[in-house]
Amino acid sequence: MTDARTKKPVAGASLSYCPLDERAVRLAGADTLAFDEVVGRTDRDGKFTIPVAPGPGAVGIHGPAGPYVMADRRPLQGDSLLWTRDGVKSRWTRAYFAAFDALAVVEVDPQKPRAYAFTLDAGETVAGRVLDPDGTPAAGRCWRSTTGCPTSPPCAGGSRSRT
Repeated sequence: MTDARTKKPVAGASLSYCPLDERAVRLAGADTLAFDEVVGRTDRDGKFTIPVAPGPGAVGIHGPAGPYVMADRRPLQGDSLLWTRDGVKSRWTRAYFAAFDALAVVEVDPQKPRAYAFTLDAGETVAGRVLDPDGTPAAGRCWRSTTGCPTSPPCAGGSRSRT
């Protein structure tokens, strides 16, 4: 696991997993709702090992300290040509509700193990000045998201305003 911009390893990211193949889910003796637990964390070098079932599966990733650009605003990672984001969400309801920082698809073949490399993206910091309609600096004002992004920094009192 690396930072998409700095290429440095990300330690302490948590990973969750859900098989996307109905047969694999049945063999695990569960349904997709059973796959709500964190199954691994990245080490100081950004490396991880997680238990998975053969066949297609989804890996949801939460960064250790955010905020990060949410997975819904980034490309699907891993074997992304095999599934769509909506396809993953239709099989793993948690992917819809968990607001992961990254989402990946893996196609696991026990006869041909392989390593996957995923990224987290902290985005960019924007600096600027807030001016009132007359062009006078508006000291003490809160920044407000114009994109409707639910992860914009909270204003005073913890609220998130959108304009």
